[in-house]
Amino acid sequence: RKDSKNQPNVITVIGGTSFAAPYVAATIALAKQANPSLSLKEITSIINSTSTLANSKGVAIKIINPELVVEEALKRN
Repeated sequence: RKDSKNQPNVITVIGGTSFAAPYVAATIALAKQANPSLSLKEITSIINSTSTLANSKGVAIKIINPELVVEEALKRN
C-alpha cells in the first residue's frame, strides 16, 4: 500500500520474548533509578499492578506501561 505521497504505508507488529525481555529489563532499570530502595519483588508487583490485560490472537497478554511503573516507584520513595 502507498500513502498520498506514494510512500510505502506499512505498519509492522513486533512481539515475542526477544522483544519483550529488553523492554521489561529497561522498565525495571527505570523503576530502580526512580527508587533505588525497591526490591525486585516490589518492582515486579508494581509492573503487574500497572499492566493492562489484552488479547492477541486468542492469547492473554499483559502490556506494561513504563511511565506508570516509574510514577508508582516514585510514590514509594
